[in-house]
Amino acid sequence: SIDHFDGFAVVTRMILKMTSGRTDPLMPILCLLSFFLSAVIDNLTATIVSLKLLRHVAGSDRHLRHAIGGVVVIAANAGGAWSPVGDVTTTMLWLSDKISVGRTIIWLFFPSFVAGVLPMVGVWWELKRHNRQSEGAERQQRQQQQQQTCPALPEVTRSKVLVLILGVVCILMVPVLKMTTGLPPYLGMLLALGILWFVTDSTAFHSLAHLPREEVDVE
Repeated sequence: SIDHFDGFAVVTRMILKMTSGRTDPLMPILCLLSFFLSAVIDNLTATIVSLKLLRHVAGSDRHLRHAIGGVVVIAANAGGAWSPVGDVTTTMLWLSDKISVGRTIIWLFFPSFVAGVLPMVGVWWELKRHNRQSEGAERQQRQQQQQQTCPALPEVTRSKVLVLILGVVCILMVPVLKMTTGLPPYLGMLLALGILWFVTDSTAFHSLAHLPREEVDVE
């Protein structure tokens, strides 16, 4: 639902501003985003979101997208291991009261972080070494092509910011409800989806987004 209302345009704009057309910081930014994002949502969703952002930011460089995409998958899988709601296995163990939230985070965060960061450092160093060894003319031509195909900053509206904030808050609400009320995570996700649906289908949101009602129906 967040992607349906283009809520991730806010994140895309922030990444484009932080990189300023440079590709070097793109890999650590997306990998860290995938690592922490997969801790609150499932690994597959975190990977899809990160790859979607990568395609918007570096859609013209196929080799760079392949390199970053592979590391993003590793970071997403590593990030889902240290959170009770980040992976199906840990969620099932949490529902069966086999693990606790605090001890799981304390004991698994550092190993998961190392497992996600070390491959990124290796691929990042190899990518930079490959770029240094390339000929100057080819590098200059590639930079000119990147500047010509540099994506424009996406438009950020109040409705997109609202959807992004509301979606993240609703996702973070799932483990809180589980710990405080014992509500199963799948019911918490359904509740979060209902809240997001209710807000985005309201007249106030339509006025804020300046869109007709038929264009913002949740699919």
